Amino acid sequence: MKKHYFKITAIVLTTISIILFAILIFMKTYAFKNEDKNPDINSKIISEIDFVDSCVVEAMNKLNNISVARYKVYTKSINKSEEKSTNSKNEGEESADKSKSDNREENKESPDSSEQEEKQSQTNSQIQQGNSNKLNISQSIANNSLTETNETNINWNEITFIYENLYSTWPTINIDLKKIGIKEEQISKFNIALNGVAQSINSKDKNSTLVNLYNIYIQLPVYMMVVTQDSYLITSYNTKAAVLNAYTLANEENKWKEISESVAKAKNNFATMYEIIDEKDNRRSNIEKTNTIINDLENCIVLNDKNIFYMQYKNVIQALETL
Repeated sequence: MKKHYFKITAIVLTTISIILFAILIFMKTYAFKNEDKNPDINSKIISEIDFVDSCVVEAMNKLNNISVARYKVYTKSINKSEEKSTNSKNEGEESADKSKSDNREENKESPDSSEQEEKQSQTNSQIQQGNSNKLNISQSIANNSLTETNETNINWNEITFIYENLYSTWPTINIDLKKIGIKEEQISKFNIALNGVAQSINSKDKNSTLVNLYNIYIQLPVYMMVVTQDSYLITSYNTKAAVLNAYTLANEENKWKEISESVAKAKNNFATMYEIIDEKDNRRSNIEKTNTIINDLENCIVLNDKNIFYMQYKNVIQALETL
């Protein structure tokens, strides 16, 4: 009797195992097909998260009239520079010679004009030659400049405009997040904070607006960990989230201990960057620079001076934007 019972039990367990295995295979096959239909969904969501990032940070900064410059820095090697300079010079000389020839044909009575053109051509050639002798050319393009912090006279219309742009894109982002398996609970937290921002803006409550905007932002690293395995990208978001928490706390009085803890968290998060990239990585210099600026932010906290803190905060956010 016992043997018969064990036999039945074994058959049932085997059947259940086969069914579970079949379900697992089906789910993996379905997931693969679904992923094949949407090969760019992850890239799309990363772009959407980046958009939310820019909207939230800009709105938070505008609550103190802080403007953060975004810089593009690029370097040209000497070989490319010389080649471009030489080609440009040759083309310029040919064009200048042709122009001078045409002008002499048409204006034989205007020698002064020809002389001026010849001098200008020589000057341009000298400038091009001087540029080609440089080892490298670094150019920084600032989209906007840093301004003095102003905690009053908040432009609520500008903040409302940013919020409306974010709100209008949220339904699409919401759907995309569900496609990659973000839990409804995490999506709901974003939505609650988004509605909270609307209420705070309507009541022109600065502190409440800051808190709700920050509550939106802290969802981004959570989403990013699902959509990508890029540790560099995830660490950047986690670091910025900790810095923004410190910035939010600075709006209140006597929160320096909590601010210090948040900046320390940002510093510890960012330190992992050295484990993610090696010394030969071309991003290394930006990592070292940003790490130094985060240290400066940490060191200024002991002064308990909000204006100095905001100044260092701007530097950190700007540095994080270059990563």
